[in-house]
Amino acid sequence: MKTFLALMLLTLTFTAPAYAEEIRNLNGGYLKKSCTVFNKADANELVMNGTEDGYDKGIDAGFCSGFLLALLNSNFARNQANDPNRQADFCPPLNLPVLEASKLLVRELEKLSKEERIKERGLDLTLKIFATAYPCGETKPAQ
Repeated sequence: MKTFLALMLLTLTFTAPAYAEEIRNLNGGYLKKSCTVFNKADANELVMNGTEDGYDKGIDAGFCSGFLLALLNSNFARNQANDPNRQADFCPPLNLPVLEASKLLVRELEKLSKEERIKERGLDLTLKIFATAYPCGETKPAQ
């Protein structure tokens, strides 16, 4: 058991930084692909069919939902902080369903697919899309 844990920690030590860098640099095209799968996902198809395609779709759908949940939750926390230096980037309705956010994201990324902008960082594109769709009531102070 100790050997297994040591091996897992060693694996995470070398793969986690590379994966984190990949996430930071992923582009709008990958987000569009993974969120399109999430929008059409049937949990039984993704998990139960046992095919490689079902597994890949499950990874894509899970990535999209996890990405959006993390973004929505961190943005909500920033909004609740009452710290002028850490204001929210966007102000969606309370309890916005992740699926609704994903559908909005895919719809807007579709528009960018015809441009080179789809190759920009996915996080930057998502923040711009959500800031346009869910603007905050007050003007942010200059930083």
